[in-house]
Amino acid sequence: MRIFILGGQSLSNREWVLEIKESINDSFTTVDVIDYEHWKKGEGRADVDLESSRFIEKVNSLPEDYMIFAKSIGTVIFLNSLSRLKKLPTKVVMVGVPLNVAKEQGYDFEKLKEVTEFPIAIHQKKNDPFSDYENLRVLEGGMVKVNVYPCLNEPENDHHYANMETVGGIILGS
Repeated sequence: MRIFILGGQSLSNREWVLEIKESINDSFTTVDVIDYEHWKKGEGRADVDLESSRFIEKVNSLPEDYMIFAKSIGTVIFLNSLSRLKKLPTKVVMVGVPLNVAKEQGYDFEKLKEVTEFPIAIHQKKNDPFSDYENLRVLEGGMVKVNVYPCLNEPENDHHYANMETVGGIILGS
């Protein structure tokens, strides 16, 4: 199976997704990291509509099954793409969902409750500053499961999901 990795917004997330790719590479036929345009240009913010269009173009032409792993702005890009996906993923795993920022920008994660074709597993730190675990529990239901991210040797109150062993285990085990 193929996996697409949609990272977070900051340029440091590019290195993070490449580390994840390396840690899970042997478990998938192909690991695709979506390399955001703003990373290439050294700009600070992702263009959600542009990145959604680029992502949709890649996945809608696939002959094979795929799953998605997304963090932070990557979860927003996935949500923004969802209604235009002709070929749906077999499952989606998310960490660091920025519910508060997404709401401010008009993205409604509650739409995930309408998904019936594939499971969505969300793993969130208890005190993630972009939305804590308790706030995300409103998304739970149907095919959506919200889990506490196990902070092994990392703080519970930041937006970094730095333990590669934990992240890899979540991707492979969800």
